[in-house]
Amino acid sequence: MGILRKLKQTYYRSIVLKKSKSVIGPLVVNHKLRVGCQLTLGSNVNFNGGSFEGAGEVSIGNNFYSGNNLRIMTANHDIHSQSLPYEEKVVIIKNVSIGDNVWIGDNVTLLPGTKLGDGCVIQYGSVVTGNIPELSIAGGHPAKVFAHRDADHYHTIKKAMAEKNEP
Repeated sequence: MGILRKLKQTYYRSIVLKKSKSVIGPLVVNHKLRVGCQLTLGSNVNFNGGSFEGAGEVSIGNNFYSGNNLRIMTANHDIHSQSLPYEEKVVIIKNVSIGDNVWIGDNVTLLPGTKLGDGCVIQYGSVVTGNIPELSIAGGHPAKVFAHRDADHYHTIKKAMAEKNEP
């Protein structure tokens, strides 16, 4: 790995660490990640650039991987405010929660209030809102569940990884 790339990764990682309430384990930040909200990160979290915006919180579990340009929003303007088109100071804050062993493709947007269950896979270019149940494979605009991971296979791999990582 080139020295310049390593320096950039270290710099990007330091930015994420400053904005994080807690980080349990290894953290890799390969590309620029703009962070404007509070983060709680599990172990083995990998980012490939993007932005986290809003006044809410984002919690990410263990063994997380994102493709390029992940965008997470934790606030919306209140469309029912007394101003037109909107009142800039009035926002609705909703936290975003991502479970363990989640894989998110490139150019995905998670909207305020999104909850991704353990083992989810989110397809390239998706816009996700609401809850995606564990072991779901979802995609689209808005993202819809179109398949599920094999639960037996997932739990076998999860158990093997846990045994491998025991002290």
